[in-house]
Amino acid sequence: MKRSLNSFFLTFCIAFSFAQIDVKFIDHLATNNLINEHTSYLNSLTTISDSVYYFKAKFNLKYANDSGFMDNYAKSKLLCQKDTLLINQASAYFLNNNNKLVIQTWFNGLNENTNTGCLGLTMAYKASLDPNLYTKETFPFELQRSYLKYKRVYNKKPVAAAFFSAIIPGSGKLYAGKTKTFFLTFLLNAAYAAQTMESTKKLGIKNPLSIINATAFTVFYLSNIYGSYKAVIDLRKERKKQFITDATNFYN
Repeated sequence: MKRSLNSFFLTFCIAFSFAQIDVKFIDHLATNNLINEHTSYLNSLTTISDSVYYFKAKFNLKYANDSGFMDNYAKSKLLCQKDTLLINQASAYFLNNNNKLVIQTWFNGLNENTNTGCLGLTMAYKASLDPNLYTKETFPFELQRSYLKYKRVYNKKPVAAAFFSAIIPGSGKLYAGKTKTFFLTFLLNAAYAAQTMESTKKLGIKNPLSIINATAFTVFYLSNIYGSYKAVIDLRKERKKQFITDATNFYN
């Protein structure tokens, strides 16, 4: 009974505070991207209330002002969390954000009682940090393939790729999943190695042509090792980004 009364009182306060704001006008400004007019109207609201901070939070989220959104969200948290769409949009936005501290602050501060879509985005965020925390069955069927692709490359080691390429040029690229690049790298290194051996055998190791060939081979050989190391890192970023994009599209 007490909870019902509290809920009724909260609803009444929200409705009363909203009555002081022209919600339709704000929607018009937001829909038409009238940022200057939108800013002026919100700044003209001198009444200090949760609803004012709520609309300012929505404004800052729309125009990607991280600090502005977080500040106003904190001041109207209870009201914001009642807006399922706002929470989902914010979660989708922060999931794709480049500011790691802001992302962590947002997802760590979410209420556990938030909606299914938001919980899905939170789980996707945690999986993006470490996919080994989950199994494919944790995610909906539509996300399982993207998740498994990311998980497989996440568990590949850049150092291992470099080591493999040091033994057999290009094999690190194969380890990273880049089959076509493996063949090209292997053939180029084999060609330069053969050319170096041939010129050394016929002209001697001190011959300028032999030195040029040996230098070229060394450069290609070392770049193949570094390239394999970087290929795993780049592929990991690529698969992570794809998983996040797929999760965002699915839950939002």
